[in-house]
Amino acid sequence: MGFMLGNLSVSDIEQRLCIKFNDDDKKFLIENRQHEVNKSPLLAGKWHCFNIPFLLLCDSHKTVEKIYRILQKYEIKGSIQIGSEK
Repeated sequence: MGFMLGNLSVSDIEQRLCIKFNDDDKKFLIENRQHEVNKSPLLAGKWHCFNIPFLLLCDSHKTVEKIYRILQKYEIKGSIQIGSEK
């Protein structure tokens, strides 16, 4: 069984990927970030970003698609994994 460490904020993700989200994208990401992941599953429409591995975990494939549409607008440096619990 693997483990995941970290609780990255939207600003942390921007720094790590060398991007700056526009206001609408940043607002969406901040409003839908689940800070605590002690309980599983994630709440509907929520996401959490781990540092190790660099993984943005979403509650569902629908949320993955929303996050992916946001990220594809930017020229990111490096890579990030996006996955869902369901």
